[in-house]
Amino acid sequence: MKKINVSVFAAAVLALAVSSSLAIALAESSNNPFGLSVSVGVLRTDNRDQIEDGIIVNDKRIEKDDDTEISVSAKISYDHMLPGRYMIKLSYEPFYTYYDNPRPNSEEEEWSHNFNGRFTYFWGDRASITLKDDYWWSGNSDWYYGDDYEYLKNMDDSWSERSDDYYENRFSGDLVYNLSEVDYTVLSSKWRVKRYDDSEVASSNDEDEFNVRLALMRKLSRFFQLGIFADYTMFDKDSVNDIDLGVDYVTVGFQGGYDVFGDQALVINGSIGYNMMSYDDSDMDDKDMLGDSSLELVFTPQTRFRGSVGLRYGNVYSTTYPFTSEDTLAVFGTARYILGSNNRFAVGGQVEYRMRDYDLEDLDPDVEEVSEYYMSREELASRYGDANRDSIWLRLYVDCHITSSMDATVFYTHESVDSNFCSEYDENIFGVRLSYKFL
Repeated sequence: MKKINVSVFAAAVLALAVSSSLAIALAESSNNPFGLSVSVGVLRTDNRDQIEDGIIVNDKRIEKDDDTEISVSAKISYDHMLPGRYMIKLSYEPFYTYYDNPRPNSEEEEWSHNFNGRFTYFWGDRASITLKDDYWWSGNSDWYYGDDYEYLKNMDDSWSERSDDYYENRFSGDLVYNLSEVDYTVLSSKWRVKRYDDSEVASSNDEDEFNVRLALMRKLSRFFQLGIFADYTMFDKDSVNDIDLGVDYVTVGFQGGYDVFGDQALVINGSIGYNMMSYDDSDMDDKDMLGDSSLELVFTPQTRFRGSVGLRYGNVYSTTYPFTSEDTLAVFGTARYILGSNNRFAVGGQVEYRMRDYDLEDLDPDVEEVSEYYMSREELASRYGDANRDSIWLRLYVDCHITSSMDATVFYTHESVDSNFCSEYDENIFGVRLSYKFL
């Protein structure tokens, strides 16, 4: 497996940025760059394990369970900017979470920790570089196990005693360079690693992902810009039952933007690319197709309202076992409106409908060797034809700026999954969160 250890590298880069910027900040600024806030949240779900209600597992009928989570966090932050030179933002936030009805073999109380850093440096009007790192350590289980959830027949009771602690680190960098008054280039990259503490859990759940994208753009007018891009993505996950889930793919194409009125009130962004995917398993044939294509309309007719609608299509790595890749079409929309003369309230929502399609080309041939609980490739094709997994996700929220120091959010989330080969479920989540800033 290809391991990318970005945590140490990201920490070193950000530590250098922090130390230098902190010294400058304390010397040049009389404003307090530090912040301190506390948040309390309550979340209730009607489907804790995201399973189909009444599913039969090992001849037993399993009903879905609800759960209420109560979380408390304290956030310490540092935020400083010197216009035209640099900007730095740092934060650390530990979370305490209580589960009213935890999963089998899970704890009622768990801790999580989040560190977030962002550093931007400007070279006049010519170029800028931005480095971001988001580190998350969690004791909360994000995989299911126990007697009620033994979907795999070879899973023994020892799994119930495994540690589910893990960390995930996302590091990204963006370089924007103006070649001339009308030409500019954008180089961006992302590294993500996910690691579990328990070696047995890690052997089938650790993940690595790397992406780099280069775009060359030209401003043809104040309304229109056009360019070309090249994108490379690598995804690797430790093999599960000898099924290789690693992929690499390159996409090249065109992208552009059109500002209809020249004032950002209505902007149309789009891209079209050709995707070339190769699999780590040598028995799987390479796959080429039109992919990484998108179309989005962003509208801001007034300062109080902003929204967008769009679609994305492409061939990407799969998160649905045992498939290695999937063809995805997603239709999405967002909206946010600020209410009141003092701008204290905002209502908004997000929605996405995603259609995922799979075929034999997306399956490692080794799946036949574990057909004791998964159908062979031919059986899958004869029974279902092309497999699919469709889902809809909706989030509605209300933000309230109560005072200069206090904010509140009330939200509702719904997710529905429909599939002809994997678990189907519906989940509804209600939540409220209150934050208070001391600094």
